[in-house]
Amino acid sequence: MKNFYLWILLLGLAACEKTEPELVLNFPATYRATSFKSNANIRLFTKTGEITDQQVITKFTKKNGTSFLHPNGSTGNISPDQAETIQIETASTAKSKTPSAPFWTKFTIQKKEPLVEFIAQDTTVFFTQHELTVQHFNISKAFFKYTNAFETQMPIPGGGTMYKVVAKRVAYLSEKDKLTLPLLNYVLVNTNPGFSRSTYFYSGLNNEIKTQPDFNQLKVNDTIAWQSLELVFEKQ
Repeated sequence: MKNFYLWILLLGLAACEKTEPELVLNFPATYRATSFKSNANIRLFTKTGEITDQQVITKFTKKNGTSFLHPNGSTGNISPDQAETIQIETASTAKSKTPSAPFWTKFTIQKKEPLVEFIAQDTTVFFTQHELTVQHFNISKAFFKYTNAFETQMPIPGGGTMYKVVAKRVAYLSEKDKLTLPLLNYVLVNTNPGFSRSTYFYSGLNNEIKTQPDFNQLKVNDTIAWQSLELVFEKQ
């Protein structure tokens, strides 16, 4: 009988435990970019794997990445006249716009805990003969945790590549009335023959680094540094 009462008591205690309320993406609602922050962790990779020697990372950063990589991290607020706006229209549709863009970009929303995915409703098609664009796409495949909703590429007779992309953006509904977009900056130093310059910068890429990057996408003399950031949107 004592065991029976103890079992009832444990059930009662379990029932009294507080559970965190589920975060909900309300609609209609407007979110505006208000701030950003980067952590102090800079990750460095070559074709053979990740470099963890902090002295090597610091030396690389000071020489190549002072404008895009911040060893001590960085924070800042975003001016309203420069801020992107995301409007949640329904439970499954949204649109976004930067102040400089002439039109809104429309998205379909998919909730995949803990992520909110914004899938572009239009397909982007573009052509390139630039080796750097192809290089960037290969690096994205090698390091990005999240892929586009759709992406294909095909060579063009006579030279060049055609890409078809349905873009996907990702965000965390990490706090009430806040969307946090993970971003990446990278600096690639390329010392291979045949390239007109050796250092390439990309910033504000909406993604995270995958657990096991494909280092084979890097060339023998490539060194690439990554830094993670967060872009915070607040409900207006």
